[in-house]
Amino acid sequence: MTMEELGMKMDYDWFLKKPIDFEHKKYVLLDFLKKVDEDFSYGKIYPSFTEVAFQMASVQNFLRNRKYFSLNKDFEEKDDEIMLFEIKEKKPKQKFNAIDYPELEKICEYSSLKFMEYFTIAKTIWSFAFETTEVRPKKNIENYGYGRGLAFYHDKFTHKHYVWLYELRKVNKKHREHKCIFKLMYEGDKRITLRSLKNSADGDIKDYIYKFPVFELSSEHNLDMNQTLIPIFKRKIMNFIFQTATQKELTENAGTEI
Repeated sequence: MTMEELGMKMDYDWFLKKPIDFEHKKYVLLDFLKKVDEDFSYGKIYPSFTEVAFQMASVQNFLRNRKYFSLNKDFEEKDDEIMLFEIKEKKPKQKFNAIDYPELEKICEYSSLKFMEYFTIAKTIWSFAFETTEVRPKKNIENYGYGRGLAFYHDKFTHKHYVWLYELRKVNKKHREHKCIFKLMYEGDKRITLRSLKNSADGDIKDYIYKFPVFELSSEHNLDMNQTLIPIFKRKIMNFIFQTATQKELTENAGTEI
């Protein structure tokens, strides 16, 4: 997905485009932040959190060395993280005169403060969501090495039941970073059994359905499903699996000579 398809609202070089005028760029920025406000008011963290953090880093970088950030990235989901190796530092193609640079510094200094303000708000909402959601391992956790498993969630506000197949994937073949993908397997008013899931499953999922690690998800608050809850659930599952793997490795290596 492109930035526009993802729902991001600002170009990488928005503050460098003509006219180089503080009042004009202030209007552009506040219009963007109004839309971010709307997302945050509905408890929607992503992709606004990602975009605010990226734009903040970009204007701060321009203040330091007059270069802005662009992305070499194809987004797959709204909550995709931006990795350092995906950020590209660029010199502006535009030509600026002696009057433009003081105005640009004014624009970037003001924007940096506003982005920091909204980054803090986003971090607060994210922390609230993280602290009020829970991911509990239920069975077959020793099979975490499959890199796939099942996540069950009962929404106590809508009374709907959900089951996702999660999968851990490398973000890039050249790097170690991973991401967690959710694929919806079931949504309905009644709880579903593993047997019923197996009957409706495709491919090799049928063979592993009883062996997959199973997690039970819960949330204390009625937060947005796609732009807040699922991103938090995915990160918690991934954290649990990597912590389990690390602990297992430490246990197995305990007492060995270095």
